[in-house]
Amino acid sequence: MDDPHPTPAYTAVRDSLAAADAESGPAEAHGLLCGLVCARGAGDPEPWFEQILGPAPRAGTVPAPLDALWRSTRDELTGGGLSFHPLLPDDAAPLPERARALGQWGEGFLAGLGLGDLSDEAARGGEIGEFLQDVAEITRVGFAPASGEEDEAAYTEIVEYLRMGTLLVYETLNPPAAGPAGTVH
Repeated sequence: MDDPHPTPAYTAVRDSLAAADAESGPAEAHGLLCGLVCARGAGDPEPWFEQILGPAPRAGTVPAPLDALWRSTRDELTGGGLSFHPLLPDDAAPLPERARALGQWGEGFLAGLGLGDLSDEAARGGEIGEFLQDVAEITRVGFAPASGEEDEAAYTEIVEYLRMGTLLVYETLNPPAAGPAGTVH
């Protein structure tokens, strides 16, 4: 089945942000979006659009790749599946560039949680607290220009950790609504 809201390419998001004179790059903007959705739920894209594009963008003025990124991220996080992936440069980009983007994604994610009013208790508690501490460490990640296979493997593991941790944060902060109580016969 086709995805009704496919994730736009990293380069399309990058170009849209540059054309809008946004201060954020694509990885940071996506991290910010994910943090906001985790902290506030997936109801309203306006806080994210305002953060990356400036005050109150008019309807129809949000570039299509950014609107598509909002929709695909919302669908991936709320869908209950494992289709979510951080928006990062593809594997053809040099590892140092991908590592910088990974750190920027983490910075955006933490900022989004903060803007979404994540409570101190939620941020410090259990698995979420550990994950957020790890994300703070990931923002400082770096790889030497002549990185080898071990660095590629480490990068891949970190991306997977961010992916699964983000899903955990979303599901923990946005538990599914309880269905109707079953009838006992």
